[in-house]
Amino acid sequence: MDSMETILETQRLILRTWSDADVEPFADMMSDPHVMRYYARPMDRGRAVEVAQTMRERLEANRYGRFVMQIKGDDRYAGMMVLDDIRYDVPFEPRREVGWILPEFTWGHGYAPEAASALLDYAFTNLEWPEVIAMAVTHNHPSQRVMQKIGMVRDTSVNFEMPTMPGCAPQPFVLYRSRCDRRPMEA
Repeated sequence: MDSMETILETQRLILRTWSDADVEPFADMMSDPHVMRYYARPMDRGRAVEVAQTMRERLEANRYGRFVMQIKGDDRYAGMMVLDDIRYDVPFEPRREVGWILPEFTWGHGYAPEAASALLDYAFTNLEWPEVIAMAVTHNHPSQRVMQKIGMVRDTSVNFEMPTMPGCAPQPFVLYRSRCDRRPMEA
């Protein structure tokens, strides 16, 4: 059975588990060159379908991971919100991040800060994580603005490069942090 479970709600959004109907719009989003411009290249559709299944299983098992974002009153897939462990080598701790990838129709409405703020609250209150990071390539100013809007602070002591996709040349990244004792402001 293909059942979705709401894990978090905000005033305008639902963050929930994955359904079969989310896989195609996720693959469309990940293969869109404009959406993926801060990554080295769009994701191949076949790979996106595989990734969606893995994300679905991890979210259902852990109660955190890569959530489907949905706008209340609209059944469409509206993006992926991330509250997850970092499973690859990075030069910092903690290895827990908040992030997002949203399709273009959602941009400019404040959905990313609203959902990310709710995820930080969930991380600090429900999961009892003491700190969460966010990262972006240095020229991804829209994501950095979201990080600032939710009260995250840039850590200028950490400079690092990493590939944006497997097999790609490393790019410079910036790191932002939020701690449970300094709650993020409302979006």
